[in-house]
Amino acid sequence: MKRILSLLALGLFLVSMVPVAVLAETPTTVAELITAREDARERTQEFKDRYHENRGIFNDKRLELRDRRSQYAACKADFGEDSAECQAKKDELKATSKGFMSSGLNMMIPWLESGRANLDSWTFKDDRSSQVQEALAYIDEDLQDLQDLKARVDAMSDTPSDEDVKNLGQELALAIRKARLDLKYGAGIVVRYRFDTLFERLGGTNEGTYGALDATYNELLAQGKDVSAIGDYIADMKAEVELAEQAYNDAIVDYDQARLQGRPATTRDEAKAAYDIAKDGFDNYKLAKEHLRLARDNLRQAVLGIKEQGGQEILEDNVETYILGQ
Repeated sequence: MKRILSLLALGLFLVSMVPVAVLAETPTTVAELITAREDARERTQEFKDRYHENRGIFNDKRLELRDRRSQYAACKADFGEDSAECQAKKDELKATSKGFMSSGLNMMIPWLESGRANLDSWTFKDDRSSQVQEALAYIDEDLQDLQDLKARVDAMSDTPSDEDVKNLGQELALAIRKARLDLKYGAGIVVRYRFDTLFERLGGTNEGTYGALDATYNELLAQGKDVSAIGDYIADMKAEVELAEQAYNDAIVDYDQARLQGRPATTRDEAKAAYDIAKDGFDNYKLAKEHLRLARDNLRQAVLGIKEQGGQEILEDNVETYILGQ
């Protein structure tokens, strides 16, 4: 029964989660699907490891910067901004600012490289292919900008001028906003593909996961089995999928709006406004994912109910016909 539930879940959810580029052919077993997903995961793990390592350093630098700012503010209150004590505190603050910016770039660059590697592992046969190439080009620009900024930060004096700290900080903030938005654009292409594939594979009455479940339900009903609970679980599953599709469509509206105003952004505030809209879109994607989780829970209960009514072989036959036979 676990195999059947897995295959139903494959038809319902999992096959859309695998980059096509890592598949030699369409998976027909859960084992093949798992192998494909592991291969894709290995492509990005090195970058993720570097990101997590540098994230810890960045967090330490952020706390250090906060402490330096507090010390400098206290010094100004006690001795005055022009005092020798405060000038020393200010130099320490600027040196810490340099380390903070450098550690932030050390964290962001592998994060962006990880996202790029993941996006590049997908292959599409429709117009998404050109969209992916556009997204990769944007991300490459972002990577170059961040690497250039990293070189400039590293070349700064340990006691940089106020103007240098301010200008580099503003450039860094804008570059990071653009990079995050561009990566969300690329991720959005994949997310759309996953959802589109999912809704396509659900099918109607005579195909996909719906077809396998409906056919099994009807056969058990014809045998005089008590299928009322099974029918309720199937209906609830379909209702959750419908809610997921609604949330997905809402996400597309937000996401497209963010994309239209994001790339022309020339200031940190403009980039942030576009990113916030994109974030709303991804929040709707998350909502859709939650509805799909609830749909899967109902699917699991429906399968257990079918087993209790002696319908395991019927379900197996229908899975082969409606899912693996597609």
